[in-house]
Amino acid sequence: SGKGNNGTVNGATLTTDRFGNMNSAYEISGNSGTYGSNKFIQIPCIINGYNKLSISLWVKENNISYEHGEAYIWFGDHSNRYVGIAHFNFVYKGDDNDYLLFMVMGSDGSNPSAEKDHSVFTTYDNSWRSTFQHYVLVYDGINGSIKGFRNGILIGSKQISESSITLNYTYAALGKHWWTSGNSSYTRFNGVMDDVR
Repeated sequence: SGKGNNGTVNGATLTTDRFGNMNSAYEISGNSGTYGSNKFIQIPCIINGYNKLSISLWVKENNISYEHGEAYIWFGDHSNRYVGIAHFNFVYKGDDNDYLLFMVMGSDGSNPSAEKDHSVFTTYDNSWRSTFQHYVLVYDGINGSIKGFRNGILIGSKQISESSITLNYTYAALGKHWWTSGNSSYTRFNGVMDDVR
């Protein structure tokens, strides 16, 4: 972009993108276990203060190493305020289903009802694994809405109260999310990411 907003690679490797171009996407593999193996791509947390944005990325997920799930892209801290696109299973909250979530959380993320109030989500289909999927989160704080798209199809929209993004912690990454005020982090994603914008 010419803005200096470069990522820092932690254990990811260059691989073939969705068009077959070599060394044009990043593969994050080898994350295993409850916390993962800490392989991810750190990105700048540039969204603080925004009142409108779109986040777009292509994901080929091979597997998640622990049933609770993992973020594809994440800004902030899950127990506080955060923005992201993720594949989660809420078995620890009594819901043993997999979901694709688009989230703009401006309040306590550890509260399950608040989390659902600030997310657009759909059931995750296992047929999506090992194939590239295009995900877009659209946030409009001026009109108080979020939308989630999969492969150009709107999967849902929701009115929310956040007029701008205010994060308590400026963590940001691909394939990683933070918990308990940044004291814990999880890297369970295994797959390929391409064209993150």
